[in-house]
Amino acid sequence: MTQVNIKTTFKRRFYILILHSNKAVFCKDPTLLATTCHILYIILYNIYIDNSMKKVNNLENKIIAPLLTDTLPSEIPIIFSIKTFHDYIINHIEEWNNIDFRGNEKNSNRKMNLLKFSIPFSFLVNKNNSEFRKIDLVHPLGLLQMAKFLEQFNGLIVNYFDQNNVFSIRVPLGLNNTYKKIPKKYIEELNWVLTPEKEDNNSDRDKFLRNYFNLGAFPRITDFYKSYYLKHLEQKYTYLTKLDFSNCFDRIYTHSIDWAYYGSKSIAKDNISNSLSRFSGILDKLTQSINYNETNGIVVGPEFSRTVADVVLCRIDNLIYDESLKEGYVHKRDYEIIRYIDDYFIFTKNFTTAEKLEGIVNKVSIKYKMNVNKSKKVVERKPFLRSHLWVTKVKDALEKLLNFLKKKDLGFYKYGYNNFYDDIRLIIHEYEEHSVYIISYIISTLENKIIYIINDLLKLNDNDLIYYHFSRILDLLMYIIGFSVKYENVLKVNRITILLQKKTSVIEKNMDDLIYKKYFNFLKYNSDKFIDLTNVIILLTFNNNNLPREFLIEILKRNESYFSLSVITYYIINKKDGCIYYKSVVDEINVIVEKYIEQAIKRFSVNINKSDKGKYDGIDGFLLSDYFYILHDLYSSGILNNKNLGEINKIKSKISTKKDAKGMELYNLFLGYIANFDKPFMDWEANFDEIFKQSLIRKHKSKFSY
Repeated sequence: MTQVNIKTTFKRRFYILILHSNKAVFCKDPTLLATTCHILYIILYNIYIDNSMKKVNNLENKIIAPLLTDTLPSEIPIIFSIKTFHDYIINHIEEWNNIDFRGNEKNSNRKMNLLKFSIPFSFLVNKNNSEFRKIDLVHPLGLLQMAKFLEQFNGLIVNYFDQNNVFSIRVPLGLNNTYKKIPKKYIEELNWVLTPEKEDNNSDRDKFLRNYFNLGAFPRITDFYKSYYLKHLEQKYTYLTKLDFSNCFDRIYTHSIDWAYYGSKSIAKDNISNSLSRFSGILDKLTQSINYNETNGIVVGPEFSRTVADVVLCRIDNLIYDESLKEGYVHKRDYEIIRYIDDYFIFTKNFTTAEKLEGIVNKVSIKYKMNVNKSKKVVERKPFLRSHLWVTKVKDALEKLLNFLKKKDLGFYKYGYNNFYDDIRLIIHEYEEHSVYIISYIISTLENKIIYIINDLLKLNDNDLIYYHFSRILDLLMYIIGFSVKYENVLKVNRITILLQKKTSVIEKNMDDLIYKKYFNFLKYNSDKFIDLTNVIILLTFNNNNLPREFLIEILKRNESYFSLSVITYYIINKKDGCIYYKSVVDEINVIVEKYIEQAIKRFSVNINKSDKGKYDGIDGFLLSDYFYILHDLYSSGILNNKNLGEINKIKSKISTKKDAKGMELYNLFLGYIANFDKPFMDWEANFDEIFKQSLIRKHKSKFSY
């Protein structure tokens, strides 16, 4: 791969563009610099493409890696999948490979069509017990746009960070080897629940995809906390100042991507007319397009967005570095800064330097419309990260609990559980602001140990006693998760519950009633956080008990979103005689869908004639809106009444299966996929085995993700 090493320097009033070949272009007139850079960029980029794109066909076109790895948020229901969508693109790989974001044409209509905007589905997840966080599920066209961009510009992305990264410990360093070896732990857990002879573990290989980019040694912040690198910094420096930006992703101004890449706001603005002929201009427009054409803020959730944010944050880092040097502070002599996404760790030898560097960070970040969150500022004298001292205390509490459960003479005792409750209450009281991390740590540890715990309990040879402790463990989990009802915690508890339930069959017991009782109470007490609980509804689909009709209707009245409609639909259609027993809930779903259809017709004038093949129109406006996922997926679910099916059929009949204008090739792939509304993104037919496998896969993939 040809690397383009570009640095801009000023010397004796000459602007010099230094290339890796050691050749240089001199421009006496500063206004010629941008044009010169641009011409050389086009020439060198074409050379780069010729050499690198031969390697980007993703394992001989068997997969489109970035589509599967970097485009989705993690907080989506377990039944949501883009596998069928991905496989459709693979079956049309020639059309996919012919789509190109590059080109230096003056008429930008082709690229504007390629970068047509869509509206993401936005939803709220629990951030802590008092705040929610907005997450975005990007529209399917946006998923394709992100994947194509990453596929075509991966070399330039890596090169940008190679040339500009000074502080970040988590940026793209190169492409991953794509596949992660199937973990032995996954196979062990899978075989515990499912029949081993039924399983072809090699068939799961394509699901264990790493992040598209190699993110270095610290893909997660906890990797840094546990590293020897942090211990080295603690030896070298006396003070640590922690800063972060307020609402970082919501505050990123998309045009600042172009400023950051150029290293100059003025040069980027002077060349705005040809912005779509360069990498950074295309990224600016793409970031808007997948977010309803918004220039203020970027979508939150996909790994793609963290890459976008780092383009801007790396430039801020460079400005901090330069400004600090002007003030006489030398990096790695007087200070070191570690940045993890938008978290800054400033290590200094004295407090005066710390204050000065904080001021520089504040001053520089404003140029890129970012503000430091003063309320979250932390200053520590070593030992650093004192707020993480809870880890030792939690480990001690967990060790006591695990030792209690290992006792060979274990009886119908509660004291081990009661002692653990007391320990955790005290720890959370002492470190209340870190309760989210404490609860996540506890549940993760219990999940990692659960097979060993169950094996030890099964040695007791008393079925009633074994069942008693299985029940106490479930009680403990429900109590602990109540302190932090978050999506990932819920998924972990679900997996533990499945393992416990599976092994009750060994002792000829059934936990169905107990699980139903505990989970139903959990749902009732936390119904305001329903999006985080969607996977509880999915798990209870396979429980012999039925959730009350009135409860499901209440959820729908509170939350009429794509996810709530979908998981309740899944629950009903997969229950025996569900559509009959839950007729009142089915009616409520149809009322909500009818309202969405009416809104879509009014908003996008979709009652017009057939969609225009030569341009985007009202029908396309509907297809690219946040109504799309709901109406498209529910159409094939079997839950809609004839009236709603008929109205969607009217809209469907007006959709063009192909557009003729240049630049609509990506959109045509999308149109081809959704033409019959028969390939939903929600897997309505997913059975228990598939749900459990997907849950385990997400667990093992998350170890390499943010």
